[in-house]
Amino acid sequence: MTKAEKAPKEVKELPPPESIYDVFETDNSLELEGVWFDYSFGKFKLAYVGGANQEFQKEYSEKMKPYIEAEARGMMDAETRRTIQIECYVNHVLRDWKDVIGRDGKEIKYSKAAAITLFTDLKHLFEMIRTGATNFANYRKIYADAVSGN
Repeated sequence: MTKAEKAPKEVKELPPPESIYDVFETDNSLELEGVWFDYSFGKFKLAYVGGANQEFQKEYSEKMKPYIEAEARGMMDAETRRTIQIECYVNHVLRDWKDVIGRDGKEIKYSKAAAITLFTDLKHLFEMIRTGATNFANYRKIYADAVSGN
């Protein structure tokens, strides 16, 4: 990839909020279909964890059932929780990725198996993904036109 290809793309100027609805109202299609997050190390299309994405909540709750007692007592194993979170994010939040390069210098093609491996190996990457997908502001209706097809 050349320096020109890595140069930041022109960003559309987003309108300032004019009402409380502009600040808090999200777009269901963005929540479900996802928004592209352009990081310097790759682009990730992420659906929102909450709101319209009921399938995420449903699967996460189901997978956590065996651990309700341990969780309530603050005794749940952190690695087990993280494994469940990764599986649920891969199944219901991560929609796609582009330009993700592995150690060998080759592009890693998106797949659920590859995503589980990356998120398991790279804890901080998974935390970045979680941060983006849990921030409702990334899915606001006021920005739907600006981010659609991004």
